[in-house]
Amino acid sequence: MTSTGVLAGAAIGGAGNKVKVGNVRVEQQVTLAEQLRRLVDELRLDAELTAEQRKDVQAVASAASHAEEGQKGAVRRALAGVGGWVLDVARRIGADLVVRELEHFT
Repeated sequence: MTSTGVLAGAAIGGAGNKVKVGNVRVEQQVTLAEQLRRLVDELRLDAELTAEQRKDVQAVASAASHAEEGQKGAVRRALAGVGGWVLDVARRIGADLVVRELEHFT
């Protein structure tokens, strides 16, 4: 997410609820990005990844980049084709926000 988005929200919302809502959204996006990055690290621990699994890891890494930029639609598009094993690992490491995103496709 760019600083422009944060500043625009602060300028429009002032001290009202809009700032709080905007900040909550930003915090959730950062958390999703963090969880996606942690998931990528965990997925890469398996040295015996198949070609398809390596593509899944790349898709999750791409989703993490999109999450950092606040692009929720792009996150979902990146995760749309990953295998069920990614969801299993996300559940195992407690990446709840990622699990919610992946459950859209099951």
